[in-house]
Amino acid sequence: MSIEIVTSEEALSAVQNRGPLLPMDVRKYLGKGDSITIGAALSTLFQSKKVLTTNVKKGGSPFYYVVGQEAKLDLVSGNLNEKDKQTYDFLKENKVVRDSKQDPLTRVSLRQIKDFSRSFEVVVNGEKETFWRYYLISEKEAYIVLNERYAPKKEEVEIPKEHESKVQEVKKEMIQDDQKSNEEKSKSVKQEQQVTKQDKQETQKKVKTSEQRNFTQKKSEEQKTLQEEDQENIFETVEDDFLDTIKKFFDNNLIKVKEAELIRKGSEYNFVITMSTPMGKAEYFCKAKSKKKSNDGDLSSAYIQGQTRRIPTVYLTTGEVTKKAKEKINKEYKGMLIKEI
Repeated sequence: MSIEIVTSEEALSAVQNRGPLLPMDVRKYLGKGDSITIGAALSTLFQSKKVLTTNVKKGGSPFYYVVGQEAKLDLVSGNLNEKDKQTYDFLKENKVVRDSKQDPLTRVSLRQIKDFSRSFEVVVNGEKETFWRYYLISEKEAYIVLNERYAPKKEEVEIPKEHESKVQEVKKEMIQDDQKSNEEKSKSVKQEQQVTKQDKQETQKKVKTSEQRNFTQKKSEEQKTLQEEDQENIFETVEDDFLDTIKKFFDNNLIKVKEAELIRKGSEYNFVITMSTPMGKAEYFCKAKSKKKSNDGDLSSAYIQGQTRRIPTVYLTTGEVTKKAKEKINKEYKGMLIKEI
């Protein structure tokens, strides 16, 4: 049975109509093609900048979308790992957060959820500080939030001149929105007072049943997707000299790959691997980087990713690890293994 070739134009049409999409979603939408031909079409579109890809992945594949579909990225946030999803929810709720006030794991996570977080510098009390804004909040709107949030604390937040006029406009809009919101809340309170306790219990029961059904259905769909995508071996579908070096190292050391994620082609990959130890088979998170010199920041980021998965970390690099970074292994990165390949 021959496979119909999917053209770049057909793949683009699918993404424009239904994006963000995975390659397998494009195949279902078009009703033809396979992972290799569709992957090639999407790759061509990405290289010509006709489509964009997400940093968040599902089954090792990013989601493809076009300019104008950014608001829909919220739909793929459920594919973040547990810690990154918590950070995403925290940022979405607060709109703007101060980097220096977050714990180390959250600070790393804010840098990892690149689809949903945007960094910008703010002068506070005469010193530059890094802040993060939810991706659908403009930088001008972020200054409004900061001005309202820190003014009561007498912390001076300097607003750039080019933003001042817009800040005043947004302030008026926020006041109008607050007035409308207060009116709606007042109406809502009156309506809620008319609802009996029995009605509330029945509503809550229906919502809980619906949420459980949706959760079960979502899990079932995710498991089915992973089963389909597990058949696609990253070492066969991605052409990359660095990946070939990694595969050779894994094969020579009898290391099995359970999960694989392409971060940057030719320079960075994430794996979940199993390998033999004196105590038997053990599972590790493996960060592989093609870099001349790896520093403390590289090790710290890899170690934290391993910690979020609750498994030890292996750091593979084609270059060297700085002396300063190596000195911290036994003190700060206990159980972490480093291999220069």
